[in-house]
Amino acid sequence: MMKIPTINAQLQEIEDKLASDNTCDIFDEKQLNEITRARIGRIFVWGFFIALVGSIVFVVAYNLIIFSLTKQVELFLNLESIIPLVGSVIGTPLWFVMGYYFKNNGE
Repeated sequence: MMKIPTINAQLQEIEDKLASDNTCDIFDEKQLNEITRARIGRIFVWGFFIALVGSIVFVVAYNLIIFSLTKQVELFLNLESIIPLVGSVIGTPLWFVMGYYFKNNGE
C-alpha cells in the first residue's frame, strides 16, 4: 500500500516535467516533406552533373585508348552526340523531380 502513493506521486512528477518541457519537437509533416524534397532535388542535380562530367571523361578516355590501340580515328566516339544523349536520358527525370520539388503548395 505504500507503493501506490509513491507511484502516483512519481507519475504526477513525470507529467509535470513533460508538460513544462518546451524542448520537445512536435512532428511537422510539412517541414519533413520540404526537407525530403530538398534532399531528393540535391541528389538528382548532383547526379546529373556527375553523369555529364563522367560521360565527358569516358569519351575522352575511350578515344585515347582506341587511338593508342588501333591508330584509327574512325572508331572514335563523337562527344557532340554523347552529351545530348546523356543530358536527355538523365535530364528528363531530373526535371520531373525538380517540378515536384517546386510545385505549388496548394496542389
